[in-house]
Parts: sequence; C-alpha cells; structure tokens
Amino acid sequence: MRSEGNTMPAHTVLGRFLELAAEEPDAPTLMEKRRGRWGSWSRRELSQRIADVVEILEGLSLPADGVVLMAAEDRVDWVVLDLAAQAVGQRVCAVPSDLGEQALRRAIELTDPALIVVTGQVAGDQVLEAMDAVGGRDRRLLDIGPANNQPAHDPRVVKLADLLPETPGDDASRLSDRLSAFDGGSIAVVALGTAAEAGGDPVLLDHASLLAGAEAVIGGVGLDASDLTLSFRPLADPTDRTTTLYAALLSGSRLALPESRGAVQAAMYEVAPTYLHVTRRWLDQVAFAVWGRLTNSRGIKGLLGRHWTAKMGRGESLHGVFTKYAVRFPVIEKLGLHRARTIVVSGSSPGHDERGFVASLGLPVRPAYALSEAGGILTLADGLRGEVGACGQALPGVQLRVEDDEVVVAGELITGGELITGDHGRIDDEGLVLLGRRGDVLHLPDGRTIEGLPLEIALRSSLFIREAVVNADPDTGSLTVTVELIRESVERWALRRDLTFATFRSLASMPEVIEMVRGEVTERLQGLDIRIEPDVRVLDVSLEELPGALTASGRVRGSVMERAGTAKVGVA
Repeated sequence: MRSEGNTMPAHTVLGRFLELAAEEPDAPTLMEKRRGRWGSWSRRELSQRIADVVEILEGLSLPADGVVLMAAEDRVDWVVLDLAAQAVGQRVCAVPSDLGEQALRRAIELTDPALIVVTGQVAGDQVLEAMDAVGGRDRRLLDIGPANNQPAHDPRVVKLADLLPETPGDDASRLSDRLSAFDGGSIAVVALGTAAEAGGDPVLLDHASLLAGAEAVIGGVGLDASDLTLSFRPLADPTDRTTTLYAALLSGSRLALPESRGAVQAAMYEVAPTYLHVTRRWLDQVAFAVWGRLTNSRGIKGLLGRHWTAKMGRGESLHGVFTKYAVRFPVIEKLGLHRARTIVVSGSSPGHDERGFVASLGLPVRPAYALSEAGGILTLADGLRGEVGACGQALPGVQLRVEDDEVVVAGELITGGELITGDHGRIDDEGLVLLGRRGDVLHLPDGRTIEGLPLEIALRSSLFIREAVVNADPDTGSLTVTVELIRESVERWALRRDLTFATFRSLASMPEVIEMVRGEVTERLQGLDIRIEPDVRVLDVSLEELPGALTASGRVRGSVMERAGTAKVGVA
C-alpha cells in the first residue's frame, strides 16, 4: 500500500498511522454504527478515504496555513477530515456540533476559518447565518452529512458525498506525492480554551506534541490491539482527540464512534469497551443507573430505609456488601462495563462519596490530570487510593513542577515551552495532588484561607447537590454558594412530601426546596468548621442546559454558574 516515494513524516499522527496501515492494512481501526448495525473500517479503507479527502481539500484552494473549523458530529468522516486537513497544512479547530449561535460566532471571529465543516442542512443553515454575521473573508461550508441530506441552496456549500469518487484510488500513490514536502513541525490544532473564550488567544498545538500525547497515553494505559476504546467526551476537545482518537489509531485499539453523543450509553452496552475516557459527571450517570435499579427493587426501601438514602455512595460496609452481591454484576453488565479494564476520569476530581461508590462497584477508575491546552493526559493515577485530588505520576515526556503553589507543565506535549496552568496543587511521593484553581483559594472573613476544591467536594457529598461553586468576600463577610441540583433526588424528595410541581424549574424555586438545600449546605460548611450563614443560590436547570457552563473537557465554569443562580436565600 505504501509506494517507494516519501510518505507523511513519521513524527506526525497521520504518518505513524500510514506506517501501521502498510504493515497490517486489513486490521480494524474504527467501529461505526450505521442503520442500526455496527461495522468496522480497516486501516486500508481509512487511509483511502483520507487520501480522497486530501484531494478534495486541495481542489478547494484553501489558503496556506489556514484554519478549518470543524462543527460536525463525531463520526468517521469527522476523523477523516481532521487528519486530511492537517495533511494539507491546515490548522484544525474543532468545536461541539451543538455550539450556540453566539459561541459559534465567537469561534469564527477567533479563528477566521476559510472552511467550516458541518453535518446536515440544519447545522449548515445556522453556520451560514453566523458566517454572514461575522463577515470578513470568503468562506466555504463543507457538509459531511449523509448523501440523502438536502443541500442548502447556497453557492458556498459543498457536499462531501458529491465530491468523493465512487471507487477509492490507490491512496499511497497520491498521499506520498502530496505529503513529501510536509512540514511536521507546523501547527496542527487550534484549541479554543478558557483563555480564548475570555478574550485571550487560542492555544496552538503542533504535530509533535499531539503525537507525543498519544504515545504517552498508549504507554500509560497500556493500550494495544486487544482493546476497544470508547469516550463520553466530545472529539472537539483536543485532550480527547489525543487520548482516545489518536491513541486508538496508533495502538491498534478499535475506537467505537456512536451515532451521536446521546447514543453513547447504548453504544457501551452494545460494544462493551475495555478502555473509556470520561468526566466525573459521567459517574453520576452510573450512580443513578444503580440507584434506579435499587429503588425499583421490591422491598429495598423497607429493608434499608432512610439509612440507605442518606448514606448511599459513602462506602459503608452494608452498602458495599449489598451492592457487590445484589446489584453489581447485572448493573455493570447492563451498562456495558463488564469488560472495562481502565476508566480514565478527568475534568475534575471524584469526591469521597464518588470514590466510595465506584470502589463498591469494583470499577477500574483511574483519575487523571488532563488539559486541552496541553493536548492530552498529563498524569495518571493507579486507582482511587490516596486523598481527594490525587492525580498520580506524570506520564513519560511530561515534566511537572509547582511554583508559588501553581502547577507548571513542560515537556514534549507542550507546544512552545512551558504552560502555566492556573491550577493550585502540590507534588508528593504519590504524584500530583490537585487542590483547585489558584484563583479559587477562599479568604474567609475570619482571616483563614481554605481551598475551593475540598469545600466544593464536601458540598457534592449531599444526595441533592451535583455541582457547587463557592465564593467568599472577606470585605463584606459574605459567603455565596451556587449549586446545581441532582434532579432525580430532589424530585423523589418532593414527591415523598406531597409537593406539587409542574416542571423542575418550578420545583427548584419552591421555598421548601431552597430551605432544604440551605440546610444541606450549612451542615457541610459546619463540618469544615466554617460558621458563616451562606447565601445560597440554586440553579433551576442542569449545567448541560446552561450555555457555556461546561468546558469541552467537562470542567465547570464557576463564573457562569454564579451568574445563573436564580433562586436565592438571603442571610437569616
């Protein structure tokens, strides 16, 4: 499959993949569900598709060192466009396909793309409107949706299905000629991190750092051809592209691509992955899957009563024994986790309750420290041992140090030297311990300081609180706590008390609910010897429904949560 001429340099992800494809062309590499059935793409087929798209992109006469903005679903053609665009010298910027209109305009303004990739007419119409609103250079829109999608009636729109040849050509003969002069040190990926969204510059990642990140994950996790990889995170996040997409391509691990992000849960059951990369919020989904099975079981409530309700997830012996023998195996199999050997969790640290709950289920969870700005996983813990916030040792090629209590990263994964992360932490014999954002250190009115992360983890131990953001003002002596509720728990609590509500929004605003939440917050603050009456704000929507509240990597934007607090309890 590889010609005698030059190929993509081996120090790029695509170059390394083409070498593997030449060695084992028929090995499966991607799994995709179409029309209700899972099918596999071989390395040869994927290489041919990339070569076809490289030719198409060159025919569009894109400017040198331009930007291709990817706002499409996480499907095989998304993967193909990502690698093909890099191969023709374009800088790829990927954003979630359901990005809001204002955020999409901001992404276009920041990156000034010549080509925007979408899936389907609806998304295309939204992007065209955003393009018109931003103005500037002439831009093209490439629709990678199915061939039966009706094309938008706009001369700027081209459909990938109309441009692909009916029969793939010899990919090696085309790729070798076009990529012989490729500069592997050029920028490959543009990441719109938090700094860019706040008005700073986008983060640039080069080919060498992306390849190093993928290889670090392969070595740290131990990925090989026997694995099947799945992710709960969007491939729009550079961290996830490195730690799942690129790592799977280069390790021989098959990567399952669900039809949409909403179909991930079904995909887990159908393919039973061995390696997953998820966020801490995903643990909530597992917890409520188990909780739902328990509460629907005859006699469970009477057997365990309120003790179970109050202590669920905290790892007591009764909980552990019951979960292990009565729930663990059927639930784990139903969730598709019975083959999982590694579940990497990044985005934020699992708290005490989540650790106890996961441990009782026997899930192989490994906390990690990962940043979009670094393009991959930086540290990986052996398991859930150690204190909350423990993220494990640095992966090969990563250098960590703490300067003025702030984590600084250097090494092969970092483009352009060092990365000052803004994260507050320390390094001990067990590796990195993350304490929160440096700006989240709280200065209490009594002169004490407290880390924001342990306080927020303590608040999340409530059965009713999923996320919490705390802000202290030492000048006024006030402490503000903004919380996202666990909808299922609050609804059950309200129904047991015969409270009437039409929607969750109305329920979250009820005085009884607000008073209950304030009691939960006060109890946990007092457990940390904080004797301040808090000002509690309760969100009446989930963070997934709140635009801009979650980063692509699953981190919570505290400022967005604080602004969105709708129900307030004043100081008593």
